[in-house]
Amino acid sequence: MAQDGQLFETYRALERQFENDHKEVVVFFADLSASTSFKYKHGPIKGAIKPFEHNRIIRTCIEAETDYSHPGTVVKLLGDGVMGYFEGPDAAEHAIMSGLNAIMQLDMYNASIPDSEWDFRIQTRIGIHAGKVWMLKLRDNETEDPQGSTVDYAARLCGLALPMHIVISESTWDCANRLERQSTVPFECDCKGPYDRLLRGIPGVQRLYGVTKPSPENNRPHAEPVPLPGSYRPPTPEIVQQLKTASDLLEVHHDLPGAISSYTSLRGKDQRIFEANLRLAELKLKQVQRLPNHVVRSEENEWYRLWQSAYECLCDAKSERPTSCYVWIHLARLYHEKSEHIRKARPQNLEELKICLAKAVQYAKHALEIANGNMDEWNMAVAKILLIEYISLQKKEGTADSDDVELPERYIEQVRYVVGRGLGQLLASEFKTGQAMNCIANREQQRDLYVEAISLNHDNNLAIRLLLES
Repeated sequence: MAQDGQLFETYRALERQFENDHKEVVVFFADLSASTSFKYKHGPIKGAIKPFEHNRIIRTCIEAETDYSHPGTVVKLLGDGVMGYFEGPDAAEHAIMSGLNAIMQLDMYNASIPDSEWDFRIQTRIGIHAGKVWMLKLRDNETEDPQGSTVDYAARLCGLALPMHIVISESTWDCANRLERQSTVPFECDCKGPYDRLLRGIPGVQRLYGVTKPSPENNRPHAEPVPLPGSYRPPTPEIVQQLKTASDLLEVHHDLPGAISSYTSLRGKDQRIFEANLRLAELKLKQVQRLPNHVVRSEENEWYRLWQSAYECLCDAKSERPTSCYVWIHLARLYHEKSEHIRKARPQNLEELKICLAKAVQYAKHALEIANGNMDEWNMAVAKILLIEYISLQKKEGTADSDDVELPERYIEQVRYVVGRGLGQLLASEFKTGQAMNCIANREQQRDLYVEAISLNHDNNLAIRLLLES
């Protein structure tokens, strides 16, 4: 085989032979998440150590031979990333297993880093795609370098992946059919999809899957939807005007159906408009809260339709801005509403109720973590108020985590200062509800707090229910 530019001339003259010389491989890209901001913050020395550790762990996982994965080949290190490929009939499965193993190894590495140094933790993003490549070995290169559109496609998937997630193409999913057999999977993984997405420079709509190794202790209980490309785009003047029109319908004209219709129209034009998704989710959440819990079957279907619609809006908003406190706070409230609905409409489903309440606690904790990182006092207070309520409910039912049992009392004292400065009637109502739930020794005082909470917000269904039960 030729070693330099002569190679290309040879292949241009022998196009058919070039086509026949391809290989079927699975290309693997991994990229260190948030590396640029880390380098600017910590300087060149520490900025070099983090990519080095990332690439070392990824390389080890690609080249490892285990009972469930054959080794792949590392082609090159790309500063903050790694490119490799896998060959053979089970290459897709081995590539995915290597990616999951890399996520698991990084979780173990991150566990040794204290919370005070959280930005030293390493998160990777992985893209995997199966297809044709042409192996070219250029002068001075020790390893053959895959060329072709398959490589570009895998790189696009890597750029689309969320931290600690793998995005794989439909062709890769089809090749990895054995991944569905539990006997071949050595540790738990979760997959979401397919999702229809557009990739820059690649014609047509692509069907993609998102895969991860679940890790609830790292706020990763399951795989997230594959993000929409183009996150954090500034809105166009036309979108800004439409958002203002929708806001005016709600705030000025008090036209709730008109506002919902306007936000829905915006979302139909582009699912990536964060504000449209968030506001639409807020409005649908209010509709969910106002529907009665004791419902006939037709209303039951309507309740779940609204709940699912709000959930989908929040998922799209989260894909656009995964570090938005408001998204996680609304997700927590949405799952709490679902737990309350199950409690009234289907009380026999105790396990589902427990799961929904646990998710509400988990999402509120994540919102608190983000708010703490941003020094956002307002959302810290909101998240703590939600945790006071939800953990108190878990305590009442005997399902609270042992590490969480003392949190409500601690948070009540912390939030009291912010409430005293004026928190707004709705949040003050929620705070009073949480105080009442923890005032077990004095029943009369507890009832007074519930009454005060209801007087601040007549739609506080939780306070109404608990007052009746007391």
